[in-house]
Amino acid sequence: MQFAEFFLQKASVELGKEMDGFNEDVREAFVQYNWPGNLRELSNVVKRSALLSSGNKVELSALPQEIVHYKKFYAAAEETNELQLKTFTAKSFDTSNIKKVALNAEYEMIVDMLQKVKFNKSKAAKMLNIDRKTLYNKMKAYGIIAEEES
Repeated sequence: MQFAEFFLQKASVELGKEMDGFNEDVREAFVQYNWPGNLRELSNVVKRSALLSSGNKVELSALPQEIVHYKKFYAAAEETNELQLKTFTAKSFDTSNIKKVALNAEYEMIVDMLQKVKFNKSKAAKMLNIDRKTLYNKMKAYGIIAEEES
């Protein structure tokens, strides 16, 4: 949390917005999340969340959904090897589990967006409201290979 506090102080100055810290549920979400984008991702998330928070503390509602729901959707899936998603298809996917349904929906959304923007990953990430590194990590996890890479 020391880096998050540092980035919050920095964002507070840059945004001209007095921020006093993080709500407890935000702290829990930060601890649970894997941070595949490392410090750059943390810095971006803290700055964005500070901007979107209405009060003087970063609120859970200001965090990206992949961080808020990380523990629920990804940690459990990783434990059961559900992220071997190269064989995902809407027809063959088991929809008896809400975690699986959420992962399938995310997969479908990413593939659909990539197709809409003609596999421009920067545009897709922007349209999905995630950073490009997060999109790359999700594409890797799902076994999605962009058209120009095949």
